[in-house]
Amino acid sequence: MARSAESAVVAEYGGWLFGSMQEVLAGPEVEIVENLTPTAEHYTVNRAALSAGKHVYCEKSMTTNMAEARELASLAAERGLLMRSAPATVFSRSAQTLIRAVHDGVVGAPRLAYASPDMGPLAFMAYRDRRSRRGVPWPYREEVPPTSP
Repeated sequence: MARSAESAVVAEYGGWLFGSMQEVLAGPEVEIVENLTPTAEHYTVNRAALSAGKHVYCEKSMTTNMAEARELASLAAERGLLMRSAPATVFSRSAQTLIRAVHDGVVGAPRLAYASPDMGPLAFMAYRDRRSRRGVPWPYREEVPPTSP
């Protein structure tokens, strides 16, 4: 009998195998939910986890708009839960240098910030065809901005 991909992950890394999100949220052994779902699902999953009394660590943005972000922050605060996100670019050398320059008075107060997505080495990879070791396609449409015509 072949093992499911999920069983293979548990066998390789440890942990528990749940049959549904509802089981995860009802599990007393689960204290924190790490949300690695596609961005469009972040709000729904984060809200469900916070509502179930679970701390949340979410990849990238918590949601796609400020009203939902404020709602999630309020819900976490009301329930005494931690909610964190992983936009780690603030910890990069360039971001830290800029922050230090502002704090040290090397430059004046920022009035405008402009960002341009830099795909780095990803631009040279066949990212549309990228798959995990278990054959799951990488959701590049949510990670890579559409190219200009």
